[in-house]
Formats: sequence, structure tokens, C-alpha cells
Amino acid sequence: MKYSTNIFLVLFFSILSYCSKSGDDSSSDVPENIWKGVMVEFSKTSNDDWTSKQFQDSITPNVILTRANKKAIFNIKKENSYKNDTGGPSDTEWALGSIDNIDNLTFSSWIDAVDGSPTDYLDQELVVHLITDDIYFSIIMKYWGGGGTNDPGALSYIRSTPNDLSDDDKDGVSNQVDQCPNSPNNQLSNIFGCPQI
Repeated sequence: MKYSTNIFLVLFFSILSYCSKSGDDSSSDVPENIWKGVMVEFSKTSNDDWTSKQFQDSITPNVILTRANKKAIFNIKKENSYKNDTGGPSDTEWALGSIDNIDNLTFSSWIDAVDGSPTDYLDQELVVHLITDDIYFSIIMKYWGGGGTNDPGALSYIRSTPNDLSDDDKDGVSNQVDQCPNSPNNQLSNIFGCPQI
């Protein structure tokens, strides 16, 4: 009887160990270049200095998004301002829809993806493709200043982050750049790892 109890316990703990290692981790099925990690927020008011790194979203070394005090967003790493002829941030293409449906999305310039009117697409998911880096992530515009708002240049959005970051507090910001390394769980953080108030 003692022998069969020991075999049962060994078998039980072996199965338990296997299940905990192979658990249902859906992020492991996601390709590395499709970011479905924690959402972080980027925001800039109309009075913020868009040339300051504090008001730039450094997504990769090739793509750093910001917005001047007029016009649309642009990639300050590759251009000095929004360019009407390109229709959006250089080295990016955009699509309206869910990252879960990425194979069926049609990508275009940012301005075409939002039909020339970003305020009409607030709270709707867009997918951004960083062309040189071949990375895809979700972005949802939360605020767009300008027009009748008397808040030109202001914007706020949330975006997804890489799937497998070295991120101890699970706020979507890498430990290497996290300015608030002990952010509370389940609270939206900005791109610097600090809780949004």
C-alpha cells in the first residue's frame, strides 16, 4: 500500500509540474513581432515641448512618435514635422481593426487609415506596422486636440507593448527604462512606467 501511495504521489506531482510549465500561456503562441503585451499610455498637451524626449514615444530606435503644436503625428527620428505628402509618420503604416485579425487588415498611411479625421476614430483600435522593424502593435487614440478644441498639438493614446519584456512590475515598460519600478498591478501606466492619475 505504501508503495502504491508513493507512485501515486510521484505521478500526481509530475502531472502538476508539467501542467504548470505548459499552462495556457497564449502570449507564447504570438509571434515576437506582434506586440500584444500590456497597454501603456502616451500623452502630450498643446504646451508641451515636442522636441523634448519627455513628450516623445520612443517605440524602437527607428520610430519615435510625437506631435508638434499643429498638424498630425510624425516620426521625429526620421522627420522634423508631419509631412502632408507622406500622410503620416515615416516608416509606419496603419490599419483600422484588431491586431487579432491582422491577416485581414489593409495597411495604408496614417491619414488614410483615419480618413483625414483623427477625432472620428477616438476609442477605435488601429494597428501600426513599423516597417523597418517589422513590428505590429495596437494603438487606440483617446484624445486629439485641434480644430474646435483650442488645444492644438495635444494627443493621448494607449498602445500595446512587446510580449516578453523584462518587466518585474508588469506595467508594460522594460525594467531598464522604468521610472516607477513598483507600479501597482492592474493600473494603466505611461510610457515611463508610472501610473496614470
